[in-house]
Amino acid sequence: MKKTAKVCVERLVKHQRYLKVMRLKKNYLVHDEHEMAVIGDVVAIEYSGKRSSRKAFTMTEILKEAKRYQHPVTGQVYTAPAAQAPAEAWRQLFPQ
Repeated sequence: MKKTAKVCVERLVKHQRYLKVMRLKKNYLVHDEHEMAVIGDVVAIEYSGKRSSRKAFTMTEILKEAKRYQHPVTGQVYTAPAAQAPAEAWRQLFPQ
């Protein structure tokens, strides 16, 4: 879909009974007017009303860009976190 990005929102929640901290994930389809976001970017989104049956948020800004690499021959741009293991990508985005 044009001008649409899939954003995964993660949050930490403590279970009421077992007191275990769990990581909950939810995926949202967001409107990306200028199609600037790529895989691995950390973005800010805000509610903007229903745009379609599944899209109700707009991407406001890119908070942290993923490393972008350009192929020397084809000129195609790609990102590193897509090729890494999810845990490694998480550690790079949010160092402790």
